[in-house]
Amino acid sequence: MRARRLFVTAAGTGIMALAIAGPAAAQPAGAASQARPAGTAEEVRPMDGCTFFWCGTVGNGTKTRVKICESWGKDGANQAYQKKAACKSGRTSYVKPGQTRGTDTDEDLDALYVPKGKTFKGSYVCTFGGSKGKMTWTHKKSGWWKFGTDCEVLVRSVS
Repeated sequence: MRARRLFVTAAGTGIMALAIAGPAAAQPAGAASQARPAGTAEEVRPMDGCTFFWCGTVGNGTKTRVKICESWGKDGANQAYQKKAACKSGRTSYVKPGQTRGTDTDEDLDALYVPKGKTFKGSYVCTFGGSKGKMTWTHKKSGWWKFGTDCEVLVRSVS
């Protein structure tokens, strides 16, 4: 069972606390800490590029793989097509059909790629900036559409 992150805000105070629920959090008070082998679900690892436990996320509701960038190498406007491809070498991968990658998989995704001749339809919502909308993505400029760390992108169809 994966540990889950829960945020609790004290009413009217603006103070936010983080609680971890799951096997690692269930240890009795005063119990000795036990070493766990690397790679277990309770492992603590850095969340590269994530902000306050939010990570750029892509959901794939299609029957086609969606190419994504796990680490954008240069500054560029968010929620926008990029003039040049700047995904760091070796940091592209795919979101499989029916899969979602990002916050729940503890990885920060930065951009999605729209191949020439393809059209993606879907939506996005960004937590901090409040931007959201339905989208039709086509291959423009480099084909990469970059989004913020606080954004969840859902691709619903490919044609």
